[in-house]
Amino acid sequence: LAQVWVLQERRNAMLALVLQWVAVGALLTRFGEGAGKVEGELEAWLDGQKEAFVLFNRGETCAHCGEVEREAAEAEATLSDVVPVAVVDVDKFPAVATKYQVVTAPVVRRYKDGKPQGTLAIPAASNLYLWRWKFVEAFLKDSTEDGVEVPATRVIQHRTFGQTIANITGAAFALHVPDSQDPAVQVFETMAEQWRQADKWLPFLICIDHLVPHAAVLAWQSAYGGADEPKYLNGTAIGEAALGDFIKANRLPLVGVLNPLTQDRYNKGGSSKVDVFVLPRAREFNRDVGLLGGTLRIIARQPLWTDRFNFLVVNTAEMQMWVEEELGVPEEDLPKIIAIRRDSPRDRYWLRDAPMVRNVKDWLEEIEDRKISPESVMFSAEVPENQTSSVKVTVASTFKEDVQSAAVDALLAVMAPWCEHCKAFHGVLEEFQDKLSQSATASDLRVLQMSVQDNTWCKYERPPPGEDVDANVPNMGKGSASTRLMRKVCFPALQPLREYKQFGIQKVPALFYVKKDAPFKPLRLPAAQSLKGIMDAVRSVNPKLQLSPSGDSEL
Repeated sequence: LAQVWVLQERRNAMLALVLQWVAVGALLTRFGEGAGKVEGELEAWLDGQKEAFVLFNRGETCAHCGEVEREAAEAEATLSDVVPVAVVDVDKFPAVATKYQVVTAPVVRRYKDGKPQGTLAIPAASNLYLWRWKFVEAFLKDSTEDGVEVPATRVIQHRTFGQTIANITGAAFALHVPDSQDPAVQVFETMAEQWRQADKWLPFLICIDHLVPHAAVLAWQSAYGGADEPKYLNGTAIGEAALGDFIKANRLPLVGVLNPLTQDRYNKGGSSKVDVFVLPRAREFNRDVGLLGGTLRIIARQPLWTDRFNFLVVNTAEMQMWVEEELGVPEEDLPKIIAIRRDSPRDRYWLRDAPMVRNVKDWLEEIEDRKISPESVMFSAEVPENQTSSVKVTVASTFKEDVQSAAVDALLAVMAPWCEHCKAFHGVLEEFQDKLSQSATASDLRVLQMSVQDNTWCKYERPPPGEDVDANVPNMGKGSASTRLMRKVCFPALQPLREYKQFGIQKVPALFYVKKDAPFKPLRLPAAQSLKGIMDAVRSVNPKLQLSPSGDSEL
């Protein structure tokens, strides 16, 4: 009888799952099925929503729009009633496209109090996590006339929405109070404002919950660390000191989430000696995280490990450039678990064995005790003590500070000492620097040069059949003998992929313009061999830059 009961329960669970999948399309609010004008119905619906998303979709003329609608419906289901989503077929109702200025579809727009707040980029990868990421990211920020603002606190209606946000941001703090006049609200808002200065993407949520007897603060953490239930700070009077300690103790979960919202938090926070990164494939995010992250979750929950290691799941779909440039891991090598010692940040340790708990623990202990050599290393030239050229030299170790974190735009010339054309180009570049230094906008652009010969990434990889292997491959830990059949491969530090991606340097000299507000999207310029050619190229991407001495009309 017990076995029959279990089978019946399994059958009921499967039936419920099937019904959920069948009904998932009904979770979206659809317009165009009634007798009224669609544009009027949509406007009335938006006016009645505090916040909402609208998916402007196409019908039969779009091959992938059905998949987009299904994924949006699944993501909306996980976010409950906090961010309702509506869908309109702009092919069937062109008046809607005209009124709401829909030029292309499918497209998702966010509305607040009936007014548009911005457009969501539809994830290229077919992945539910990326949809949740887009919805949560939009939920946390407001569009203003001056740009984008991140409010100190956000109001939620659903009790467990903090967990959904924490799965994206790593952690979230939610104040639950019986009414909005509770004195804990002011304390919570004050602390949220203070923390926004240091970590603007750390979510502080307020939920007016009439069922709670008194104020309580819930600390939600990423489910990747096994945090099934939030931690509580209870009390009839929540003070700033207790709340501050509670936030500090819970803002960094056992297994965090690394994405553009949380990157700065993990760069500044934590006292661990080794950072461990789970790098899933973008299109197989859930599957890879389930396989790789589950192992780290077991390890991270053991005593003493959290003080020694910092475990992070990386949103590779949003941070592939960073993974390639900072970690030196090309997309084709994913999924991967790698580790970095904070006292030697140029070294990368790759897990070669199966991601089993015992293998990972042994591997991490060998890294901590320096018993194995790094799998890949970034070599950086030394910064010249006396720079004889007017064009500043940047190297791999200073590249992030000089280019990607700079407060001004950068013009970067990549050259090599053995290149004859580079010598002539270097002379023209110095002329450009001299002219720029005389202009009124000299402080708006930094001119830099870098050598590809002395700034390289080197890694070990398995060679094609028939090619030679290195006899002196360093000890990379336990594993099969086949891991010894490797060879050392080096490539420019700006080109972690053999072909392109960010700074695709296939020949030198190469010239790039890097804008301060888009440091990971360099603009390739022609490496002109004349002063006028470089000036015209720079003007094409920054017309406001004055490239003549003050007082002269034109050079």
